[in-house]
Amino acid sequence: MSTVYLFIYLFNIIYPNGLGEDNFLTCPIGLLFTLGILLGSGGAQGRTGYQIGKTMRLKSTSSSWNSSEAQQEMKSIYQELNNSLTSEKTFLNEKEENVVDFSNGTSATVDINDWVDQQSNGLLEKFFTDDIPDDTVMILVNVFYFRGR
Repeated sequence: MSTVYLFIYLFNIIYPNGLGEDNFLTCPIGLLFTLGILLGSGGAQGRTGYQIGKTMRLKSTSSSWNSSEAQQEMKSIYQELNNSLTSEKTFLNEKEENVVDFSNGTSATVDINDWVDQQSNGLLEKFFTDDIPDDTVMILVNVFYFRGR
């Protein structure tokens, strides 16, 4: 998957008539990674999985995309990648690994910031500077290092 293709595709959806006077900032690699997580986790199946795979331009033509193909695509781009899907305790099974109580924004913020700090080897100590809103249901955080010099 070309991140340039994804950027152009995303840009044309958000700004079909061009920028005009607006500014535009996005991270197509982050979007590509997030789509790979959704597909690779098995969370997106059937028509949704097919559409995500098609957007990522994966080679498989199946409506049930192979998660290993999405994971291989991600590993070819990044040297190290970590992700965390943190959800509200009432949204998913409380036995899941990353379940927090978003009604306690301070505690949820500390938990997620600690994870980001650890995964980034201390480069991002406070990813969230404010408390996470109490109506939050789910947060997906990606920490990745690129291959390159």
